[in-house]
Amino acid sequence: MPTVTCAEVQDLIGPMLDGSVAAQTKSIFFDHIGSCGRCGRAYDLEYLAKILVQSNAPRVETPAGVRASILRALTAERLQAGVGVRARGWFTRVPAPAYAAVLGAILLAYLVFPLPPSSEDLLRHVGERDIMTQATSNLSLFQNGKLIPSMTSCSPESVYGYLLSQRVPFKVNVRPIEQCDAYSAIVNEYNGVKLAHVVYKLNKDLLYVYQVNKDETVGDDAHLSMPGAARLSLKNTGWYIDEQHPDFNVVLWEENGTICAAASTLSKDRMMAVLAVR
Repeated sequence: MPTVTCAEVQDLIGPMLDGSVAAQTKSIFFDHIGSCGRCGRAYDLEYLAKILVQSNAPRVETPAGVRASILRALTAERLQAGVGVRARGWFTRVPAPAYAAVLGAILLAYLVFPLPPSSEDLLRHVGERDIMTQATSNLSLFQNGKLIPSMTSCSPESVYGYLLSQRVPFKVNVRPIEQCDAYSAIVNEYNGVKLAHVVYKLNKDLLYVYQVNKDETVGDDAHLSMPGAARLSLKNTGWYIDEQHPDFNVVLWEENGTICAAASTLSKDRMMAVLAVR
């Protein structure tokens, strides 16, 4: 697959958000930002800026007087050029210069915003850096016995103490859950970023929570990523529910400067009830 530079990718951000990029180019673009934190963050920031403008700046209709002036000017130009005029101000055989002039006037008279990116782009998980992709992959590994916890206890306090002893550079999250059979913990690193993982065993179900310092998910040099929709939802509500995974329910939230990505075999209602208890 062709490679692109960061400069080329950042030049494509505007066309990507406007939906004017071919499918092959779009694929190359998302492959790049999936492995490049700087470009991924640039895309997220421009997308969020566009959404905030769209959600806060109402569309303003062209004043009737401006519209009438435009139509009168165009009518006069068409008559001088000997071009026929149809009823209601719609014209035939409009030369390109005249069309451009009218289009420019209309764009100046309206606050026009491009359509937002498609839902597919907004929800896209890009590459292995995506924290929800890592969360679901880790839960699968835990289910299959390929991810071994560093410690397991029936006491949430013991798990919390273990995580503190590992000098995790953020506030760890361990919830005491009724009818939890066991609590497990793991501390490791991904690309030099320290991560904490807590797994709750509730009868036949598992609730896995991936935890990382929020600072590792923001900024030009962020080591980890999330979909644009998740970033926007966290900013507005503090929570995000991912509906895309076929096997697990996935929820993202922020708590005391820590980003938590939970994946579970629990039903969505049960999972949210458990996570709502702090």
